[in-house]
Amino acid sequence: MVSNTSKWFLSVFFLFLIFGAFVLPNLEKGDWVIYLNQNRTPVGDVFFKYWTHLGDGLFVLFLILVFLFVKYRYAVVFMAISATQGVLSYILKRLVFKGSMRPKKYLEGVYDLQLIEGVDVHSYHSFPSGHTMTAVSIYNLIHLE
Repeated sequence: MVSNTSKWFLSVFFLFLIFGAFVLPNLEKGDWVIYLNQNRTPVGDVFFKYWTHLGDGLFVLFLILVFLFVKYRYAVVFMAISATQGVLSYILKRLVFKGSMRPKKYLEGVYDLQLIEGVDVHSYHSFPSGHTMTAVSIYNLIHLE
């Protein structure tokens, strides 16, 4: 039986899937990045400057420490999930999808991206997204029970 939370998640997931299946193939690579870059706001810049760190290893470490005090089993499982995700991400980025360009590199000479001061922007290893892998790990942990 599917829980109400899972039904909500699956509904949103399928909306994104439909969007991806019908809209993304009709966009030129980089158009969406250019659109977002042209329509950024100072509030959004500050918000996302810090929001992006939720996909970092330090945030994962923080969650593991929190789970040590909340539910030890969650900490151990999340540590295993995170380690597996980290190794898998590294292998995929460095070996399978080696040289996969990030927007900064892809749009070099085509469009001058306005970058946010204080945010490190890399040129390669864009796939798979570490942020997405972290989010999926957290989702799987939340639905462990």
